[in-house]
Amino acid sequence: MSYLVIRTIGLILLTIIVTIMWIDHKKKRTLFIKIKPTTENQKKKYKKWEKRLDVLSFTGVLIGWAVLAIPCCLDLPCLMTGDLREVSGVVTAGAMAGESKEILRTISVQDDNSREKVSFKVYDTGIDLGEKIKARYLPNTKVGYIIEWE
Repeated sequence: MSYLVIRTIGLILLTIIVTIMWIDHKKKRTLFIKIKPTTENQKKKYKKWEKRLDVLSFTGVLIGWAVLAIPCCLDLPCLMTGDLREVSGVVTAGAMAGESKEILRTISVQDDNSREKVSFKVYDTGIDLGEKIKARYLPNTKVGYIIEWE
């Protein structure tokens, strides 16, 4: 559970810090390319690349908010109240590479109650196919943890 809190708040803070850095860059009107152009042709080329880098950095900030921060913000109420989604059933798919190492891996579980297949990420060792587990996960970011193995 503490992993979920640290991960969720960490991703929100990371996105906020990157956004503040981008806003500071725009306010100060600093350049990405620090080399001074020597010819007129280089000036035009550098100006064109600066515009491209500005668009790319703005797009990166938007994608960061859309993919990281907003789903994490939507999961905060569930995380604070402890109202995570729960699934219990048989593991139907999972990443087994580095089986003995604890890493973030995606697993799929066939829920016993609803008969639907639920995929989410867990920070754990390899889980064998066909193993019966009980797990809890966040609904928007689909990250969770295993409560018990049966």
